[in-house]
Amino acid sequence: MSSLFEQAIINALNSINPQKVLEGKVANTIIQAGFDLVGFNKAVGLNGEIGEIDVETSNAIMVLYCLRLKL
Repeated sequence: MSSLFEQAIINALNSINPQKVLEGKVANTIIQAGFDLVGFNKAVGLNGEIGEIDVETSNAIMVLYCLRLKL
């Protein structure tokens, strides 16, 4: 993995938070597929008050959700 966001992605992949792990996996897959990652866990608005862009390329903005169902 070679990216400006490499350490942040590694941290996400090693997180105990399933949401962060998902974000790391998607970002890593984007890079491995040869696309340019231009944003990762980027706050939107003043101090993130509007939200967060989880993964961003030059052509797409991705906001990911990880749902856990109890059966």
